[in-house]
Amino acid sequence: MFYFAHLSILLLGMQVANAWSTFIIHLRAFGRPDLLRSEGIYLGISSLVVGLPYFLLWRSYKKALVSFVSAQDEVLVSGKSAGRQTWIALAVLTALVLVAFGLFYSVRAK
Repeated sequence: MFYFAHLSILLLGMQVANAWSTFIIHLRAFGRPDLLRSEGIYLGISSLVVGLPYFLLWRSYKKALVSFVSAQDEVLVSGKSAGRQTWIALAVLTALVLVAFGLFYSVRAK
């Protein structure tokens, strides 16, 4: 639910802020639009339309986060630690990248 609210605030809020700022920028009362004034108008409107609801959502998310998981749901896991496997995967990936660069520089046209 929070992810959907997050996505809708960002996508819809940015579109509304863009439309409103475009309308305000092109009013004849402001004269010819320039970049600094246009950016300021957009940032002001987007901080109200996107920033304020996002801040309120984040505050309610932090309050509700403790109720997502119960201490009774705890599961003990035994076995190998995932830290060593991560380092091995990182070393293999680094070696593959180095081999790829070596092949690229040895095969390229001179």
